[in-house]
Amino acid sequence: MTKKQRSWPGSLGVWCIATAITLVGLSTTVEPLSGQSAPLYEVPVEHMESTESPAAGESPQKGLAAGEPVAFSRARLLVLDADAAEAALALTWENLAVEEGGITVQLGKTRKAVDPPQPSHSEASFVIDFDTEPVQQLLKALVDLHGPKPTLEQITDFVDQTIQDKNLSRGWDLASKVADLQEGDCTEHAVLLTALARATGWPSRVVLGVVLMRGQEDLQAFGHAWSEGFDGKAWQRLDAALGNEEEEKEAGNLRYYLPLNRLHEEGPGYTFALAVSNQRTSPSKVQLLGTAP
Repeated sequence: MTKKQRSWPGSLGVWCIATAITLVGLSTTVEPLSGQSAPLYEVPVEHMESTESPAAGESPQKGLAAGEPVAFSRARLLVLDADAAEAALALTWENLAVEEGGITVQLGKTRKAVDPPQPSHSEASFVIDFDTEPVQQLLKALVDLHGPKPTLEQITDFVDQTIQDKNLSRGWDLASKVADLQEGDCTEHAVLLTALARATGWPSRVVLGVVLMRGQEDLQAFGHAWSEGFDGKAWQRLDAALGNEEEEKEAGNLRYYLPLNRLHEEGPGYTFALAVSNQRTSPSKVQLLGTAP
């Protein structure tokens, strides 16, 4: 497989949560240029000056808004159900503050989730149907390339290379459909990645939330879906849609992943369950709290 060139998302992006799900506060969508990472749906971002001093040991980050730099260290997510958002965020983020209408996250204070995998995280399901012929064919290609026990990183790269047509034309496809069509946005990447991880013995699950992305000129918030794979000690974040996080970091592009929901319902009613849960936890706006330098 040929490694694709990636480009950092432009000033407008698109939210890659399923088009069948109604979410609040979404901006206008645009199609990505050829060769970009999977398209994302943008969440409005508001930079707010705060009178609070940074907490002890806290390192404010740099962001840019309308060409003017601000130092920010916290992000406030405006959601309908802050308690539900806190339950999801608490697995990987520290120092959360729940308040009416939202939840505030202190950026930089993160950890890997260590909750034990459930039997369902290793099983085939209606959505993660790795026991079907299309997924099994891809599994054979993966094993031929990397052996019977590929690493989580190898599976992630394999899915990135397999889904060549990164577009918004699909909704929440089943893993078998993704394996057959080999196209879609971040939800298709996450579903197929989770299926292949389970098929090779890695407990895995689909995660939904927001990713804050800071490029050379500004910071943006996008709705996103990714996977988590359990390596025996902790859940490792796997993102086939946006590519290698370390490479982007070296290029000056930082990411903050904020998990707000996990795909608990993998049966035929998964789209309805997602619509309900995402309406509760998907943010209408992200407010960055900081001070002007």
